[in-house]
Amino acid sequence: MNKQLTTFFLLSVLVLGLINTPSTLSKLSDNTQSFQFGNHVFAQTEEETEDNEDSDIEVEAEVEVEIESEEAESEETEEAEEDEEKKEIEIEVEIENGQAEITIKIDNEEEEYTLDTDVEAEIIASISEKTGLTETEIKEIWKLEIETEDETEDEEEKAKKRAEKETERETRLEEKRKEREARQTEVAAEVELRLAERAAEREDKALQRAEDLIQKLEEKIANLEQRLQSLLQKLETGEYYGPVPQESAVTKSYNLFFEGSAQTIDGEQTEVEMSGEIFLETLIQGNRLTKFKITGGDLIIGEQFYDLAFGKARATSAGTGGDNDSLLLISQVTDAEGNLMTLKILLDATTQIEAIGSEPVEVEIMMPQSKIAGQWMLSGSGQLTLTEG
Repeated sequence: MNKQLTTFFLLSVLVLGLINTPSTLSKLSDNTQSFQFGNHVFAQTEEETEDNEDSDIEVEAEVEVEIESEEAESEETEEAEEDEEKKEIEIEVEIENGQAEITIKIDNEEEEYTLDTDVEAEIIASISEKTGLTETEIKEIWKLEIETEDETEDEEEKAKKRAEKETERETRLEEKRKEREARQTEVAAEVELRLAERAAEREDKALQRAEDLIQKLEEKIANLEQRLQSLLQKLETGEYYGPVPQESAVTKSYNLFFEGSAQTIDGEQTEVEMSGEIFLETLIQGNRLTKFKITGGDLIIGEQFYDLAFGKARATSAGTGGDNDSLLLISQVTDAEGNLMTLKILLDATTQIEAIGSEPVEVEIMMPQSKIAGQWMLSGSGQLTLTEG
C-alpha cells in the first residue's frame, strides 16, 4: 500500500512538471503510453508495481535530462543577448557649415568621417549602414550638436571681446612700461645729481687739500731755503767744514766708487740696485783724524738720479795700532725735480786712508747708518782710490 502511494505521488509530481513545461511534455508524448492512469494502476500486482516504479524512475531521468538541455540552450541564448547588449556603442555627430562630423565608437574601435550634408535622414542612413542600428536606436544613443548662426555670432562676439581684452592688456602693459621708464629716468636723474654733488664735494675737498699742501710746501720750501741759505752761507765762510787749524801742506784727491742695493724706508721693503761715485779732497790730515771736502759726485738708485751739490767727510782711525779707518760722508744732494735732501754714508776701510797708494782700498757701506733721509737705506761695497797727491 505504501509503495502504491509513493508511486502515485511521484507520478503526480511528474505530471505537474510536464504540464508546467509544455515543450518537454510534447517531446515525451511517445513515452506516455508507458503510463496508465486510472484504476488499473492500483489493480496491478506488487511485481507489476515494482516494474512500474523502475519504469517511472527511468522516465523521470529522461525528463530531467531534456529539461536540463533546454535550460542550457536558454542560458546560452541569454548570454549571447547579454554579450550583444554589452557592446558599448557611442555616436557623436557635429553639424556645422553644411557638413556633418561623425564619430562612431564600438567598444575600443573608433571611426571618424565627414559627410557633406546636414540632412538628418542622410546622416542616420549612413550611421545605420555602418552599425546596423535602427533610426530609433541611433537617436537614443547619439550626441548631436548643431552649430547655429547664433552660436557662430556668439563665437565672433567672444573673439571680439578677447581681442578687446588683449588690447586693454597691451595698453596697460604699455602704460606700466612708460611709468617704469619715467621712474628709471627720474632715478637716473637723482643718481646723476647726487654724483654731481659728490663730485663737487670731492672737488672742493681736493682743492682744499691742494691749498693745504701748497701752503705746507711753501712753508717747507721756505724752511729749506732758509736752511739751504744758512748752509750756503756757512759753506762760503768755511764754517760748514768746522774748525781747520791749518791746511794740509799737500792736498790729496780721492775717488770713491761703490755699488750695492737700496731699501725703502716707508715700510714696503722695496729693494733696488744702487751705484755711485764721489770725489773728495783733504782739508786736514793727522794721525787720528783726517777731514775731507766733497767736491762733487752722483748717485743712482733704481731709476732715480741724485746729484751731490756739496758735502764733507771725516776719517777716523780705530784700534790701538790705527790700522783701520772709518769714513763718514755727509752731503747735500738734489733729485731730478730739484728737491734738496741729505745723504749720509758710513764706510769701513780695511786699512788707513793715509796708507792709500797706487793700490785702492776696499771699503764697505754700513747699513742702517747709510741712507738718504726719509727715502732709502743703503748697503754695498766699493773702492777708495788716490787720484792725486
